[in-house]
Amino acid sequence: MKVMLPDMTWEEVKDRARESDVAIVVTGANEQHGIHLPLKTDIFIATEIAKRGVELVKNDVKPIIAPPIPFGYSPEHQFFPGTIVINLNTFINLVKDVVRSLIKSGFNKIVIINGHGGNPPALMNVVGEIKQETDAFIVVFSWWELVTEINNSINSSQSVVGKTPENCSFNSFLLTSSFIIFFSLIIRLSLFSNGSLIIFY
Repeated sequence: MKVMLPDMTWEEVKDRARESDVAIVVTGANEQHGIHLPLKTDIFIATEIAKRGVELVKNDVKPIIAPPIPFGYSPEHQFFPGTIVINLNTFINLVKDVVRSLIKSGFNKIVIINGHGGNPPALMNVVGEIKQETDAFIVVFSWWELVTEINNSINSSQSVVGKTPENCSFNSFLLTSSFIIFFSLIIRLSLFSNGSLIIFY
């Protein structure tokens, strides 16, 4: 069963909406994550979580995943080469237009899975406006909210690669370990040796 919207024909989408009105929207960013992770880290992890979650329920809930939105609001990273920053209102309007389109296609239950720490305020704006406009059910969460206990445990652990628990970066442990699980070949693991890993916030 197809789960990615771009892989489906319009007739397949029409039929799916009759079976299930659940659609997933994934948001992220294209920005730096230190010297060991690629720019696509945010959108990649969030998309993988969406895909793996849908795989578990595709035969009963039968949700679809909209084309991931790879650009987010991250002006704080704009001086790092490769970062793509879009205006805050542009991001809000983009997500709203995607959600509105899904609702018009018959998907009245929208789940937004976010992968970038700078996006939640804008996404809550989207939720508020969509709820005022329609009767659709819409919920948004960031994937790390699912692993709060694990993250707290990591941040209270012993010093790793020269970083103390007080100044451990979210990027340094939770993002890196998640990326290792999903696609370890992309990470420049050699940069972990000899405490040479440099963490950027």
